[in-house]
Amino acid sequence: MHISYFGAPNTYTYHVTQQTFPEAQLHACTFAPDVLSAIALEKTDFGVLPFENLYNGKVMFSIDALLHEGGSRVQIIDELILPIRHCVGGVSQPIFEIRSQQQALEQCIHWIRATYPEVRIATALNTAIAAREIGIQGLEGIAAIASEEALLDAGLKVYHRDILPNNMTRFALLQRREESTPPVGDASSIRTALGIYLARDAPGALHAITGPLAQAEINMFQIDSRPNGQKGYCFFTEVAGSCYTRPLSTVLGAIRDRLKTSGSELKVLGCYQSNGWTL
Repeated sequence: MHISYFGAPNTYTYHVTQQTFPEAQLHACTFAPDVLSAIALEKTDFGVLPFENLYNGKVMFSIDALLHEGGSRVQIIDELILPIRHCVGGVSQPIFEIRSQQQALEQCIHWIRATYPEVRIATALNTAIAAREIGIQGLEGIAAIASEEALLDAGLKVYHRDILPNNMTRFALLQRREESTPPVGDASSIRTALGIYLARDAPGALHAITGPLAQAEINMFQIDSRPNGQKGYCFFTEVAGSCYTRPLSTVLGAIRDRLKTSGSELKVLGCYQSNGWTL
């Protein structure tokens, strides 16, 4: 089995992928669209992307990749959850600069400002690379925020452990659309991810899609808007229920019928069991 994942060895996405598929061959991808392309082109069987963090919400580069794909070749088939234990390490103290991936820095910014109020902050491609660069170059006074495994693998000293307690991230497990099957298990914990693509910006355009969901008493967990590159917006949302069964399947069919003449589109990006932040 071959699995593409976002990041590099010893990133959090690597850890959740390796823990879930300990016998698989893992293929690191620098960018989220590369994970989807590897699956679509049958270079890998599955893919894993960071999806949402408990503290700072959706991982937008993953959402953008999923919206661009539009569920045409690759879909979300499951959710993985990993406790995120951010640690701080470096070559030497005192610390003048802290480096990490953007999301990790955003999650830890209050701790950073409370603990090292004068420290410089710099971004890195991912948490593991931040640690590795410091170790390889022997950068004194510069620390990385990463997993303890990433810090130790880079030869760094660990100064602080688990600086953001109870943190966790949801990850999307992806598969080729033609190979995906309806999720099984507790129907009350199934979610469907939807991409909403509006043909034009007009009053009530979004409500034409979200209104029928509310009328059918289908819960929408959240909605995120993203620029579509054409001076408009597309939207990502997760709703309760399976797109394969009623009542959601019926409502989605009715919405699509309503949109036929408008040029707007509603696409299913995946259907999966969601643990709702429960490990």
